Amino acid sequence: MIWVSRDGEELLISTEQGRRKERNILRDPRVGLTVFDLADPHLYVEIRGTATVTEDVDRAVAVHIAEEYLGPGGGKEYLEARRKTSEWSSASPRPRSSVTPPMPPEACPVKYR
Repeated sequence: MIWVSRDGEELLISTEQGRRKERNILRDPRVGLTVFDLADPHLYVEIRGTATVTEDVDRAVAVHIAEEYLGPGGGKEYLEARRKTSEWSSASPRPRSSVTPPMPPEACPVKYR
C-alpha cells in the first residue's frame, strides 16, 4: 500500500532513497498503479505511465501527501512519528519522491471488472 497525491497531470508518490521502489524506477521508469475500492475489490482503476525520481526537499511532498490522508496538521505529525523510528534518523538520507505522469486516457483506459 502506498499513499498517492496529484499535482496537475502528475501523480506523486513519496519513498525513501535506496528503497526497492526507487531502485526499480531508476532501473525501469515504466510504472503501473492500481487503485481498488475497499468495499468492492473487483472495482478498480489502473494507471500506467513513466516515472521520474526527484529529491523531496525538506520532505515537502511527503508532508503534502500525509496532509491529504490525515487532514490539516497531519503532515507534521506524520514526520514527527517517522523521525522517532530508526529509519528516519538524522543520519538517514532524505526521502525521494517519484513523479509519475499518467498516459493519456486513450492509451490506458479505465478498467472495471
